[in-house]
Amino acid sequence: MTKRLSQATAFRLVGASAAIAVCPCRLLLVRRPPLGVATMLEPLLQTGLLSLLEIDPKRVARVIGRLKISIFPSMIIVFVLDLLTPLGIAIPMFYAAPVFLAGLLMTLEWSAATAFLATVLSYLGSVLTPEGGDAQFGQINRLIAAVLIWLALLIGWVLSHIQEQIKTFYDEHKR
Repeated sequence: MTKRLSQATAFRLVGASAAIAVCPCRLLLVRRPPLGVATMLEPLLQTGLLSLLEIDPKRVARVIGRLKISIFPSMIIVFVLDLLTPLGIAIPMFYAAPVFLAGLLMTLEWSAATAFLATVLSYLGSVLTPEGGDAQFGQINRLIAAVLIWLALLIGWVLSHIQEQIKTFYDEHKR
């Protein structure tokens, strides 16, 4: 939605941080976006605090690559620990950490596959675990772990989308 404005009105609105687009034939007022992450970061941009986000992208890529590589081995470590402990101990809760990392660093499809694998390994661990402990508590722990795994996926995925919005906002205002 746009409105035709006089030049004087347009310059008064610039102070209110509305976006102004100048065309050869007229001035257009583009409505402000709804309050979101980008709007909330606007004061940081104006004060210069957003310049703290400037870091070496190659270093970030190396760290992210290492974290992606660590997801599957950490799931294997949790599975081995689950096999070595009695059924009543809640080791499968630790699957939430690699699933959370997958939600942050990978696409939704890979993250969901990681969460599914963690859930399967959790229940497979209950079948292969040595005798000992209360089986009822073990199954309740597995159910709670499965819910925690999928919540970790959801939270990681939401945080990755917020991170993308912040990065987009930063890139737009860096120019």
